[in-house]
Amino acid sequence: MSAGRVAVQTVEDFMTVGMPEIRRIYAYCLRAAMYENGPDETIERGATNMTVGLQFKSVDDENLVLLRFSFDLKGRYWNGEVDYVLEYEVAEKMDVPNSVIEEFATRSAVMCVYPYVRSAVADLTSKLPIPTVTLPLKRPGELDFMREGILGE
Repeated sequence: MSAGRVAVQTVEDFMTVGMPEIRRIYAYCLRAAMYENGPDETIERGATNMTVGLQFKSVDDENLVLLRFSFDLKGRYWNGEVDYVLEYEVAEKMDVPNSVIEEFATRSAVMCVYPYVRSAVADLTSKLPIPTVTLPLKRPGELDFMREGILGE
């Protein structure tokens, strides 16, 4: 453990010690485009395949934890990327294992950003010559993600 830092081992510790509060949510990347070579026949009509990536970083001098969710989307006629960053202000400088951040992201943080993602996808696809895509509602725990690494690496 680093000097002046509190070690946390569980999401409950992170919530109790860190008392994370959302400071801001912002778009990092918003993109949607048609396939150049025609439809992707492997994707069913009306379906959208979605992969969610996670990157995170602590900014000690500002007591921030940054989580970036990257939504890679593929439809029959289009593909896109919608990335949002959540900035959490925390009360204490902490040593937090990756597994705790990942569990926090799965249980809570991704649900804070998902409404923004749904809105962005609907807006982006409304500008394409296809029917507007509305992503389904999700419940906590239904969105799985793949850890991609630490922001800035």
